[in-house]
Amino acid sequence: MRIETMIVSNKLYYRYWGKARPKSGSKARYHLLPYHCLDVAACHQRLWAVKHGLLIGMAEHLDIPPNLLSNLLGFFATIHDIGKFSFVFQRLQVIEGAPLAAVPRREGMQARHDQIGYLYWLHWVRNRPDVLEKLGDTSVLELLGGVATGHHGIPPLDSRFKPRMAFTDEGCEAIDSFLTWAWRFWHMDECIDGLSKTDLSVGCWRAMSWVQSAMMILADWIGSDASVHKYCDDADQNLQTYYRRATRRAEQQIDKLGLSGVPAARRFSCATALLKFASLTPLQAFCEQVALEKRPLFFILEDITGAGKTEAALVLVARMLSNNYAGGFYFGLPTMATADSLFERLQPQYEALYESGPKPSLVLTHGATKLSEAFTDSIGLPLGPQDRGESDVHTATSWCNAFYADNKKKALLADVGVGTIDQALLAVLQTRHQSLRLFGLLGKVLVLDEVHSYDGYTAELISCLVQVHTRLGGSTIILSATLSTQLRQQLLDAFYTAQEQTAPKVSPDAGYPWVTYAGQGPQSFHETSVAPRTSSRRTVAVTPLHSLPDLVAVIREAIDAGYCIAWIRNTVKEAIASFDEIKDKLELTDDQVHLFHGRYTMANRGKIQTEVLRRFGESSTGVERRAQVVIATQVIEQSLDLDFDVLISDIAPIDLIIQRAGRLQRHRRDIHGARATGLTRDYRPAPTLFVLMPDPQKVCDQNWLMPDLQGTGAVYGDWANLWLTQQALLEKRRIKTPEDSRWYMDAVYDKPSMNPPVSFIAMSDRQIADRLKGLTLARGNRIAFENGYRQGPNDNWLNETPTRLTEETTILVLAEIRDEELYLLHGNMNNAWEMSSLTVRSADFCGLTPEVENRWSVKIAGLKVRHKRERSDDVVVPLKEVGGVYKGIGIDINMKMKVCIYSQNRGCEIRSG
Repeated sequence: MRIETMIVSNKLYYRYWGKARPKSGSKARYHLLPYHCLDVAACHQRLWAVKHGLLIGMAEHLDIPPNLLSNLLGFFATIHDIGKFSFVFQRLQVIEGAPLAAVPRREGMQARHDQIGYLYWLHWVRNRPDVLEKLGDTSVLELLGGVATGHHGIPPLDSRFKPRMAFTDEGCEAIDSFLTWAWRFWHMDECIDGLSKTDLSVGCWRAMSWVQSAMMILADWIGSDASVHKYCDDADQNLQTYYRRATRRAEQQIDKLGLSGVPAARRFSCATALLKFASLTPLQAFCEQVALEKRPLFFILEDITGAGKTEAALVLVARMLSNNYAGGFYFGLPTMATADSLFERLQPQYEALYESGPKPSLVLTHGATKLSEAFTDSIGLPLGPQDRGESDVHTATSWCNAFYADNKKKALLADVGVGTIDQALLAVLQTRHQSLRLFGLLGKVLVLDEVHSYDGYTAELISCLVQVHTRLGGSTIILSATLSTQLRQQLLDAFYTAQEQTAPKVSPDAGYPWVTYAGQGPQSFHETSVAPRTSSRRTVAVTPLHSLPDLVAVIREAIDAGYCIAWIRNTVKEAIASFDEIKDKLELTDDQVHLFHGRYTMANRGKIQTEVLRRFGESSTGVERRAQVVIATQVIEQSLDLDFDVLISDIAPIDLIIQRAGRLQRHRRDIHGARATGLTRDYRPAPTLFVLMPDPQKVCDQNWLMPDLQGTGAVYGDWANLWLTQQALLEKRRIKTPEDSRWYMDAVYDKPSMNPPVSFIAMSDRQIADRLKGLTLARGNRIAFENGYRQGPNDNWLNETPTRLTEETTILVLAEIRDEELYLLHGNMNNAWEMSSLTVRSADFCGLTPEVENRWSVKIAGLKVRHKRERSDDVVVPLKEVGGVYKGIGIDINMKMKVCIYSQNRGCEIRSG
């Protein structure tokens, strides 16, 4: 950028502070506003220098020279905090004896500085006749002004405004002077001339605004680090000289943070070398050989559980990286357990995708003990509280502290991210800092696994994510055991809508395994079947169970034969009850029966998951597995490589039944259950899936699932779906793969041959109505990408927006009472707060009783301060320990007293007080 040697203007803007919480040892009591603005501008320009290729690409799309685009964006970064010139902001901290502007006593508008700054910018730019004459309107400049001033993560809203509502006469003169200085400094007259020669009506500016928003958020956070950009209250500094020094600081700072580049992708050679497999499955071989058309690309890979879909996706990812179609990838999975499992599988493989040199960053969105050391070291910002007032939860420094402590957001900025799909979905929801998540996905391959497992609300958000990701040039890979025809079409529609084209119709008679793939234009659309993996060809017998005594007999017989057996229950409450019942009735020891569900603290859950994988995973021995019982919930039905000799499942929707069957005799073993090389078949008895279901002769009324499956009726409210699943299972009495996989989906979802009972149709209709409500809510909650980063009158931007329509939940943080003090249950671990937390339904437990709150509020506040969780809404539950069992008192959503009981082997139980 060309910097003028001298820009003349008055010095009123030196009379306003921008930061007023100096770090310990700082000589200055405050940081002047113009200097902070230039700190952020310098960081912003350095970030764009790092992403120079992206800047070039955006300039081409916008039909504007890159240097003009850089100056244009630099100008807006410089004016991002002009709202702080208002007396509404300046009165938040009166610094005695400082040569700063006087603050009037009169009332001002009730708004934050970001909103005030946006409104003043609109007032200023709309009154520039020279700009109006050249551009015809100021819509693009208004949009970019909203992006800059909306740097706290939510776009500002246009409203009625007069400068006097927030500014003194001197304040108006100061802000006008600063805007004029910045206008000249960044050669905005040349930028306006350049803009006047382009088509300003195209949607490219709106698309670009989401990317620029993320850059502004990052720049503001990085530029607010007072350990680098030290406070300066010297009003005699020349702004051009100050900017040059800030630029040098920003370069060193961003390089140190590890944001300076992406490791080079390794040239793809062959899939066997990448995966280190002796041979490929047909699906993996297809992914190695299929022609990759011009990006963006879209794939749906459907194959049975255990067929190597993840590895097939990695082959596609490696080829896209090698072709320079992407710089990284993000795996989004349905649950924390599945993300943990995939993270373990990716660790030894992901570096093979990149050239030797700096280690590419890999990060998990939770379970912080497993974070990549190279990545966590690269983001260790020494931050402290520096912003004053305006609710600390929205200041740049507090958000920066929270962001760099938030592994969920870090995963999206890493080269390779693994986490729940929710973290990616937040990129397209009206939630604070969504643009930063969207930026994190930019230039990555988005891989979404187990897509069949989501409800209509989340499926709609997934479609929106595919559309937006495609619009920004990203490629997507969808993995699933089986998708309905409707969902395949919905996802394909999203991909082609992003290209402003009509999607082809997917085949209603798809084979299995099945691949759907597309590139630019309908002519690039293809569907094809692939051969099944040889080892995946099998027949699982389905045996119905209609009573608990029959089920207990099956478990007893399996134990007597030395087999390991799992029972998948549909609720935590029923899993715990069944754990007690099976243990007592069969007189099993603690070493024989295991409980695994989702209501443990993260620390205990991780230990249990590791133990379950050790005993029942691919490498487990016959001795470890012998006569073992696991009572679990849905946590084991997806992406955990578990292998049981015998399996029981509560009745559930057919796609989940098929998924659960994948945990039955998953690997070839000898008669003793041991893994051995060279086995040509499995020597255990033929696999049988036992399904606990109502007696088919039972009356189909509200008691149909009583008493043994009461929780199932609450979890899966579409009883017509459950009834159709039962009828299909009773008709086939088997699951033959791959032949039966598509037949079952048709029988329950796409082409049912029977009508469910009338009494269940009403329940199904309610489910359909709920799904439609979910679709409406999803469409209302998602961002209007096509409108750009701006807030409309009907938008509803929040700090948190749900990614799934589930019952309201509460995060409990368990704290033990010792010597009248509170200590986190796992306080000796890294990330102790997360490790001591778990999630429950708010209907069961959502807070403390007034008595407990009054007794422990000060201690709880101190605990939050010690663990840097002052902003947290998590409920800290004080617990008394007696004999290894912890108990605490709270209330449910109806203010009824509840008892929280926790133990390491049973997890959390909520009982009436």
